[in-house]
Amino acid sequence: MFENKRLIKLTNSNDEIDQVIQKNYMSIYKYCYYHVGNSNAAQDITQEVFLKFLKHIDRYKEYGKLRNYLYVIAKNCIRDYLRKAKQVNLETVIEGFDSGGIDRKLEQLNIWEAINSLEEIEKEIIILRYYQDFRIKDISQVMGIPASTVRYKLKNAEKKFKEKIGDIKMFQKRLKKELNKIEVPAYDTHKYKETIAKAKKIKLHPENLRMSSTEFFCNQLRFIKTETWILKIIVSALVLYLLITEQINISSWFWTLIAISGPILCLINAKELCNVFQPGMLEIQITAKNSFSKVLMVRLTIFGLFDLLFFMTMALGMSMLKQTVIWQVILYGIVPYIIMCFGCMLILNRSREENIPLYSGAWGACLSCIITILKISDVKIFQTSYLGIWIGIGLIALLGMMIEMRKLLKRAGGNLNEISYGTPF
Repeated sequence: MFENKRLIKLTNSNDEIDQVIQKNYMSIYKYCYYHVGNSNAAQDITQEVFLKFLKHIDRYKEYGKLRNYLYVIAKNCIRDYLRKAKQVNLETVIEGFDSGGIDRKLEQLNIWEAINSLEEIEKEIIILRYYQDFRIKDISQVMGIPASTVRYKLKNAEKKFKEKIGDIKMFQKRLKKELNKIEVPAYDTHKYKETIAKAKKIKLHPENLRMSSTEFFCNQLRFIKTETWILKIIVSALVLYLLITEQINISSWFWTLIAISGPILCLINAKELCNVFQPGMLEIQITAKNSFSKVLMVRLTIFGLFDLLFFMTMALGMSMLKQTVIWQVILYGIVPYIIMCFGCMLILNRSREENIPLYSGAWGACLSCIITILKISDVKIFQTSYLGIWIGIGLIALLGMMIEMRKLLKRAGGNLNEISYGTPF
């Protein structure tokens, strides 16, 4: 809330623009200089960051840390610059170290060798952590990845450092010390004043700062892949067709088809939800700032409404065409669906991002196989005598799903709250 109020003040006060630039200019400049190794280029990029932020301030909606949002823009501006330059002048940065004899220089180069051996994402995390003094939560916001991924990548990077340098605790102190010895040239005050002057000339639009809940809901619809909707529609239509053509008798597969339809639909949902947890997703580049838990909740709501519509359509259609009881169709469809959701929530909470699709697929296949085996084994699970068992299992699964969903939303809201979804810059 504080940051959003500040933005509204920003759109109505030149003094507020001065304060924002003054407070963040040096840190953004320092961050840019590290990446490009040239003071003139770093200052040009720094100016570009603030101007793009103000020009597109209407895309900064809801709440979040302004500083982290500026770093997201800076990261994208730096990426564009390096893409054009084709290379990073690391030698220039290294020359910024204090001189201290050949042994000292070798020690410094050893550290830089370790840094340059890292993956790009690991290197960026190290820089933000030890060079910019960012917390894990802030790094996740800037980079647009879960805090759990940041911790995993950080530990992996530190492990690599340990193999090259030795004791990791001593190294952490040494790394931070060495990185902060990088001599950043003083910025051109004329360029700084020019940035403020250009910033004040930009026409701002405070009326566009806030996105309504309806706008956000509709906005999220376009981030769900078209292939996902096509697949869900095809599966739904196929299940309905098979049910219509299937005879209702003791040996038929009618009720089994209803039971496995839920896990199949839920598996499609899980695949799309996995994308929310993956780094580099489209919304990181496009949408405004919203809490990660809000994004996740909206996705769950969208899929839940679609699947509920499917089950209601199936129940009504079967009651008219097959003279079935509506509540039976809903019960035998919803309970396996809830069990599948419960399993997927467990997986999302306890697995690494890269393993989630595999584990979710395995859980869906396992649940469908269990239902099919029970059918082949001639276990009369769809008789009214098993009604109490169905209801009991459904309630237990529902309770478990709600507990795991709460954990998932808490994890997202706690580690990724106010996550920055980036800019298209």
